Amino acid sequence: MLTLIETALLKIGGMTFFDAICHSFGTMATGGFSTKNASIGAYNSAFIEWVIIIFMFFAGMNFVIHYRILFGRKFTLLRSNKELHFYLAVILIAVLLSTFVLQSSGINSREQISRSYRSRPLTEEAITEKINIEGTKIDSFGGRLRHAAFQVVSITTTTGYCTADFDIWPNFIRYMLVVLMFFGGCAGSTGGGIKMVRVMVTIKSAFREIRTIIQPRIIAPVKIAKKTIEDRQVASIVGFVVLFLALFTVCSLIMSFFIGDFTTSFTTVAATMCNIGPGLSGIGATENYAWIPIGGKWVLVFCMLLGRLEIYTVLIALSPISWKK
Repeated sequence: MLTLIETALLKIGGMTFFDAICHSFGTMATGGFSTKNASIGAYNSAFIEWVIIIFMFFAGMNFVIHYRILFGRKFTLLRSNKELHFYLAVILIAVLLSTFVLQSSGINSREQISRSYRSRPLTEEAITEKINIEGTKIDSFGGRLRHAAFQVVSITTTTGYCTADFDIWPNFIRYMLVVLMFFGGCAGSTGGGIKMVRVMVTIKSAFREIRTIIQPRIIAPVKIAKKTIEDRQVASIVGFVVLFLALFTVCSLIMSFFIGDFTTSFTTVAATMCNIGPGLSGIGATENYAWIPIGGKWVLVFCMLLGRLEIYTVLIALSPISWKK
């Protein structure tokens, strides 16, 4: 139903029916594949971009919330679901920060852009064209807010659509977007990444340990929405996060043998494990993975499986212990 609604709105916005249905599939499944080489930026339409922003946000929500609101009229979930509040807060803060930084700093300088790694280095003419095009997109407050919101929501929900080359934005925004890749969508969404609720539990668990060190006798269970989470569940979630980051580190080290640029090598792993698509430098918003050596591609195939099947499933399937009767 959400896909059909989005398709109708995109058709109203000027897309052909074919493009509208393809982009709706790519939005609600957080797949991010576009029928255009320039992704959503090819349409240069504020209406289309805001429609996709809204539906990417919906795709990153827990679908149980959609179901209960649509068919059970349980609007109280919007007030009581703490993961949804955290998800919304992360996105709003990131959008505001990105807009502010774009307002104060603009895009990177010509020297910074030329130093950024590319599989095919940009010519001076290409850099000039890129600066002119991307600078025009953020020359007004509305443009800055619109493109910042689109990229933040796209990366956080792990959709991967693009309207601007965020790889030439200030480094603060570039690396904030990489951090948001790991957050991902909510549990029960179509998004990838670690998932918001796991991030919440890990943060609360860390603060509990600090309180326990300060006050050894205190009893401080981890709670989400005033409900206590059992220590066994907390340990499982923290273990998942640690394992996710450990595998990210190992795979990044392996990719460094195939790719000479540090930023590119670690963002290839982040973008594939978190099921994003675009990363930074050599796999930035206007780049692709075609140039990566075959060995590196196989590593990234494994990373995509790890991320989409959430690690434990893949590791158990590959463990000889699980093959024994």
